[in-house]
Amino acid sequence: MPEATPEAARHIHGWPEKRRAIATAAIGAFARDGFARANVTAIAAEAGVSKRTLYKHYGDKEQLFRAVVEDVVTSLQQRFTQTSDLHLRHSKDIRAGLIAFGLAWIRTFLLAPDLIALRRLLVAEGAHFPSLIEAWRRAGPDPVNAVVRDQLSRLHDRGLLNIPDTARAVDHLAALLLYRVNNRVLFGLGPIPEQDIEDYVTDGVDAFLRMYAPPTTTIAD
Repeated sequence: MPEATPEAARHIHGWPEKRRAIATAAIGAFARDGFARANVTAIAAEAGVSKRTLYKHYGDKEQLFRAVVEDVVTSLQQRFTQTSDLHLRHSKDIRAGLIAFGLAWIRTFLLAPDLIALRRLLVAEGAHFPSLIEAWRRAGPDPVNAVVRDQLSRLHDRGLLNIPDTARAVDHLAALLLYRVNNRVLFGLGPIPEQDIEDYVTDGVDAFLRMYAPPTTTIAD
């Protein structure tokens, strides 16, 4: 089938609502049945569109998955960018700013139900469908890492951090802030108490600052 284009999707009356309905139905089907077993006919019926319409605007099941990932992640990325600016761009108290930012990072990308479902799907299916991992990486982790990298670079330029390798610092920060919550979420170990999340983030930030704190004499006023 020919590849679907975003422009084609705009020709359906009320398409934004239909697109949201398709995304919701697809996430449910993928999470429940896995990628290989998810039924496109059932997804279309649940979304209130014909199978022909779904194929016309998404091409095939893999393109549907990619579109769903992009739809879910894009709005969260916009919020994440705004939040990172709020807590870090002009922060003078770097520890407090990083803690607030870390909490927002977790709440935005680890605790959102749609993203939990998609990440569990990728864990289960990624080895069999590596293209799904690539679609996820391009839509989610890569843009998020770029935002974090830019913020850390600014903090370095302001003398609040000493970061010789920004890409490595992003990996360190993500591991320190997200690891424990991510594992508990992926394995479905029950609701995570807010105090636990705050403790995880605070511990992670303190460890990160021990690694990347600048010499005392170079800290900006």
